[in-house]
Amino acid sequence: MSYPGFMTEKVTDCFCAASIPLYYGNPLSEMELNPNGFINLHHYKTWDDALARVIEVDENDELYIKMLMEPKFALADYLANTQQGMEDFLVRILSQDKEDAYRRPMYFNQQTHWLKNCRKFIKIAYPIKRMGNMARQTIRAWREKR
Repeated sequence: MSYPGFMTEKVTDCFCAASIPLYYGNPLSEMELNPNGFINLHHYKTWDDALARVIEVDENDELYIKMLMEPKFALADYLANTQQGMEDFLVRILSQDKEDAYRRPMYFNQQTHWLKNCRKFIKIAYPIKRMGNMARQTIRAWREKR
């Protein structure tokens, strides 16, 4: 299934394995990935057209090596920017006082939070317990009839 804007690790796993991905995921993947480094199956009208491209790459060593050597991301500094963004995020969190860094929902109140969880548990557990009792009664009745 392909969802615009959502990309899993599978395509990058192929890059790590030094192979050329056949990708039919995020139709917007070329915004992040270099379109010359993988086979985007969204570009082909039929599976036969896609298969023809796979065969072409497989039979042409120069094309295969060229695709393998392409930069993996559309932006040349994508990895550096991503790493810098993650580093900035972690520094901001870790440089705060512990109390300031701890995130709580706006409605959070320790006592009501505990009570709310108890109510959720009771709503779930009571019907399960009741079903268990009904099953036990049914088994007893069945044994008594035998």
